[in-house]
Amino acid sequence: MSRHMLIPVDFSEASMFAVRVGFRFARILDMIPVLMHVYPMMWLGEDTAGEYLGDYDPMESELADAIAERDMMRAAEYRFRKFRDSLSGKIESGEIVNVKYTTLLQAGIPEDEILNYCREQHPGIVLMSTRGISRKEEELIGSVTAEVLDLCDVPVFTIPDNYPVEDKKPLKRMLMFCTLDQYDVPALEKLMHTFNSPEIDVWLMPVTHRHAATVQQLLDSLYERLSNAWPNATFHEAPLLDAKIDSQLETFIKENQIELIIAPNRRASILTRLFRPSVAHQCLFTIDIPMLALPADK
Repeated sequence: MSRHMLIPVDFSEASMFAVRVGFRFARILDMIPVLMHVYPMMWLGEDTAGEYLGDYDPMESELADAIAERDMMRAAEYRFRKFRDSLSGKIESGEIVNVKYTTLLQAGIPEDEILNYCREQHPGIVLMSTRGISRKEEELIGSVTAEVLDLCDVPVFTIPDNYPVEDKKPLKRMLMFCTLDQYDVPALEKLMHTFNSPEIDVWLMPVTHRHAATVQQLLDSLYERLSNAWPNATFHEAPLLDAKIDSQLETFIKENQIELIIAPNRRASILTRLFRPSVAHQCLFTIDIPMLALPADK
């Protein structure tokens, strides 16, 4: 993977928050942020051209499409320029750390273009802001972040736009969901590689339908294996909770002052995503805390 950090932006306050957090982590991890904005392409096909242009004429339709596309591109370029100007002001004032970054303007559907970029360029991580709990119902349908989370083949870091991130405080207390199968260790390897083997506290929380005795045996084995592999980190065995994310989990997070959720994430079919969403997907809409989704099947 490259040392690039992809940060999709839509010029909102949440986007600027994502940039602030992303630049902070980029400095810590020695990464180069790529600010990506995707604007829609207007296209009028033969079936709909007559509705807007009167009698359909292929030449006139092509010209209208070209003009519309040009105007949308110019509008996106203008808004991106204003966003960068605002970012420069925040960097000069010290509100956002100064790191080298690049920008990318792309036409298309946001989630598709983000996923295409990840498949072709293999960034080290994708960082996206999300709504706080009080506003997450606005994103339940058609969430770009959820689509990227479910299908991306690189780590995805999500952070609620109301989360009080302290610029000088590293995230050290983490909760990792474990499926107790072959995907747990590769997922943690991605974490340690991404963050350069940090000294962290990790609570291992099993989420599985197996019998409790089997779960405990597998959890003990995983704990021993991880402790031996990464002695700089401290691992703890967390209690077994139901597969459904509920108030039990929120209580555990508060009592143990968890700062980051780690969720091994496997790509699934659309039916599985609809009827049996992953733990990462459930957390995205129910837990007000940063999350790192680690692709476990790549």
